[in-house]
Amino acid sequence: WSRSPPLTTAAAMLPPPSEQALSELLARKEEEWRALQAHCAQLQEAALQDAQRRLEEAEGRLRRLQEDFVYNLQLLEERDRELERYDAAFAQAQRLQEARQAEASELKIEAAKLRQALASEARQREDLQQQHQLKLQEHRLALEQVHSDKNAEIDRQREQYEKLKWQLERKLQELDGELALQRQELLLEFESEVQKREHGFRLHADSMSSTVLTHELKVTGASARASSGEVTSERRVGPHEGLFLC
Repeated sequence: WSRSPPLTTAAAMLPPPSEQALSELLARKEEEWRALQAHCAQLQEAALQDAQRRLEEAEGRLRRLQEDFVYNLQLLEERDRELERYDAAFAQAQRLQEARQAEASELKIEAAKLRQALASEARQREDLQQQHQLKLQEHRLALEQVHSDKNAEIDRQREQYEKLKWQLERKLQELDGELALQRQELLLEFESEVQKREHGFRLHADSMSSTVLTHELKVTGASARASSGEVTSERRVGPHEGLFLC
């Protein structure tokens, strides 16, 4: 490679350009300058159109964003209103739940009181049944004692009758030798006395039988009333009904 000479030296060696060459050069430069300006204008126009297009796209996106924002804001407002309705419904449901819980507590208390009342009634009914059974047993024993006493009385009176009869018959045998009239009178007297005593015995026995029957009917009636009272008390289930036992 050979070293090129300095520019100053080469320029000094070239001849000066002519006026026509300068004019042509100036014309070419002006043409290039106009072309460059036109190209720059085209570039600027393209850039402006592109910027306007991008601006329109940005404005479209902005409008869509605004519309989306307004729509989302409306959705949020509707959701807020819906949440408010939900909050009101939840508060009402909570109040209803609290009221139901309070009512359930009151019902539990009433049920506990009712169970206690039923248990107390059952104990009272059991005590009354025991007392009634004791009274029935006492009445039964009293009736048995009355029967025994009456039977003993009847046996004693029968023995007295047999003894009196035997005594009279013996007396009749001893007085058999006496006059027939006296014997007949004695026999008539004996028969009259026997009839009177038998009639008295029958009346006394009928009276005792009537007394015993009356006691038995009273005991039977008391047992029936007690059984009826127990069935009636067991059928009562209302918490505000009275508790009675006959």
